Amino acid sequence: MAARKYLYVPPKQPESMVISFTLLCTSDGAESHEELSFAPPPDTIGEIMERLQSEFSIPKCLQTITTSCDQQLSKSDTLKRLYLRTGDHLTVRFLARADVEEIKGLV
Repeated sequence: MAARKYLYVPPKQPESMVISFTLLCTSDGAESHEELSFAPPPDTIGEIMERLQSEFSIPKCLQTITTSCDQQLSKSDTLKRLYLRTGDHLTVRFLARADVEEIKGLV
């Protein structure tokens, strides 16, 4: 009897991803819950930080992102390594909001 050969088919990458966030301002205690849709899904936490900066005026340098297990993430962490999927939740702690685009114009 001949051995069967199996062809490996890698899992299909999703076309979009939705991540929910808890945004916590450490200076005034303000808390909000937001959801962002990414199409195509980001590859790294750094890409998520960029989007949070543009959507919610939270400078990347002030963001601390953690998982539900309180694992602190760095901008170079990949979503593939973290097994982050659509519907997952991240917590973002930050000191203050700022209009980054306006500040860039002054420099």
